[in-house]
Amino acid sequence: ESQRRGFATEATRACVEWALAEGRVRAVRAVTPRWNVASQKVLERCGLCRVGMRDSPIGDLWEYERRRAEAADAPLRASL
Repeated sequence: ESQRRGFATEATRACVEWALAEGRVRAVRAVTPRWNVASQKVLERCGLCRVGMRDSPIGDLWEYERRRAEAADAPLRASL
């Protein structure tokens, strides 16, 4: 059994940190269904904050984001 052992958090954190270390990446975004509390907790443990919600065929999706520190006040371009 691999659930509740921190594997998802460890892998997600590594991906987020790697992406934010890249000079071209100013923010990492993720979405998860509103009912998927385990995924929400993983994202929050990795420093992502809930920034919005949108509708989808599977129900409401919560949007999460974590910006690189120096990019936190800069607006994001549509292509990122």
